[in-house]
Amino acid sequence: MYTVNKVLVSSGRITRTLDVTAERVKDLLSKYTSIRVVLSNPTLDVLVVGELQDNQFVADYPGTIANLVLTNEITRLNLTPYIDVQQALCVYKTDLWDREYDIEPHNLFDVNDEDDPTTWPDLKLVNGFVDPRLMAETHLVSVNGLVHPLVSDEHGVYVVGGNVNVRATDKMEMSLLEFRDVGKITYHSLSCNTRVKVHETDDLFSNGIYTKLDPSYRDKVLGMVLLGHLHLLDGTYTHFDDDIIHIDLKHLDLETKIINHYAALGMDTVGDYLGGTLGRVDLRNPSLIDYILNNKSTFLFTLDTDRLYRHERPLHDEGLPCVYSTPLGVQGIAQYADGLLADYRQEYQDGLYCIQVPTRAQSNLIMKTTNYAQQGAGVRGHLPTKHDSQPLLTAVDFSRKA
Repeated sequence: MYTVNKVLVSSGRITRTLDVTAERVKDLLSKYTSIRVVLSNPTLDVLVVGELQDNQFVADYPGTIANLVLTNEITRLNLTPYIDVQQALCVYKTDLWDREYDIEPHNLFDVNDEDDPTTWPDLKLVNGFVDPRLMAETHLVSVNGLVHPLVSDEHGVYVVGGNVNVRATDKMEMSLLEFRDVGKITYHSLSCNTRVKVHETDDLFSNGIYTKLDPSYRDKVLGMVLLGHLHLLDGTYTHFDDDIIHIDLKHLDLETKIINHYAALGMDTVGDYLGGTLGRVDLRNPSLIDYILNNKSTFLFTLDTDRLYRHERPLHDEGLPCVYSTPLGVQGIAQYADGLLADYRQEYQDGLYCIQVPTRAQSNLIMKTTNYAQQGAGVRGHLPTKHDSQPLLTAVDFSRKA
């Protein structure tokens, strides 16, 4: 039988051990931003992951799993509150075209009247009924599944690097991620100038990178966009110290991100940092890391709220091309296993929400990492064919209690 060994609670940047086993979960979540429970067993320690209902006591959970042995690791149980999404403050996804924005190429940083406007790197969004400043402070934008930062002035809102993405992919699937009900967005640079070493003897890239952030982010929710891929409350970054963030590069599959999206991200010179071979990405190369961190679609952001919860629901593959289903509608994002966002549409039919996404063509990676035109026929498994796949798709909702 398992027993509660200890409970770790966090409020802001402070984490401490507290005896809260006699309190209800809903009461704890009103006081603390994070709760972790360590369970023990007379014979071994095990890892248990699950949820408690708001009206349950922390001490009740061990009895619900009896003597079930899940693994031989030390137990850590993350408590997630049950939130009625109909009464919660949520992040919403909307289609940019439904908002009736006029979209045109723009050049934010180097305007030259002699250039062909279609080659300008950014996009300008204009809607006479929307305050550009408020729009930029409360939204992120997804262009063909990659997230780009927004800036604004009195004339409109600008998607940094948006037209580079559109020209490279030859398509324009654009979605807005609205954080208006959750909190104002503030951008923070994630450049080589903010990178730090914790100890002089540490290999800077052995376990990831450490980056310094202004202490003003305390008591705010921190998110990250790395090479256009959104990471929010997904465990890829942790608070190492009061103002230092640790980013785990080993589990982010940067190689695939670079190979598949280097053109859409404006990384045409990435080969200079890879010894001329695109398929060999050495994450211990300081020049390459600096190049990644200085990309316009790599940045940190904070939300003006001290708590936000992430809920994931895998969507059911209906066996039809680009069609998924779920008994609950998707309000937030739909994210592929590789981190790319899906520009989905949904419709309620016969008790289920049908989720339809655009066709996603994926190249065999050998097309981009070898000079396949000179390799002959090769073996069938290495043919540089292009195929459409039906990848794993997950609905991710972000919400906080009103």
